[in-house]
Amino acid sequence: MVTVRSETFGDAWFAVAENDGGSLLSSSFSLARRREAVEAVVKSLPTRLRNEVKDEEGGSSTLRMMYKLYSGETLKERPSLDMRFISPFRKNVYRVTGRIPRGFVSTYGIIAAKVGSRFAQRAVGNAMRSNPFTLFIPCHRVVPSTMNVGRYSLSSHPDSNSIIKRGILIREGVEFNGNEVSRKSVWSYKLRVKT
Repeated sequence: MVTVRSETFGDAWFAVAENDGGSLLSSSFSLARRREAVEAVVKSLPTRLRNEVKDEEGGSSTLRMMYKLYSGETLKERPSLDMRFISPFRKNVYRVTGRIPRGFVSTYGIIAAKVGSRFAQRAVGNAMRSNPFTLFIPCHRVVPSTMNVGRYSLSSHPDSNSIIKRGILIREGVEFNGNEVSRKSVWSYKLRVKT
């Protein structure tokens, strides 16, 4: 059984799908409506689990954690992520992406190099686009080498996605020079940076 829970905080609806053990299978949010957040969560589930969904409102500490991340806060604890259905390449991409601290970004190319496939920027982009753990695996912290914010495949309103992504990055403390992320906010994987 998969339990999908949703709740509204501030200006957004947050939704999570958890397995029977309470591990996170999928997460998403919507600035538009509850249904959009829930549909995004269900769509990220493996096909065979979509028929096992029980939909509930509220009642999940994971939802409160998501809101904290959306607000730019740092979490003291994180939910367990159920990655049984994730390919080894994507697991490696998500592991590297998960190391980007709040207040910093990385690029598709840097992540591709860190996972041992320096020419796999497009594959890294695909992994970011299909990230089922929105906010918990911080795909919003990955930008193109042009340092523009780039896309954020979150809602059905593509024009607002880069605005949503930029807003999250600003709340996390990422610095900008006009429309581009400041080079000071690019994280070096060689250094341990305290935030």
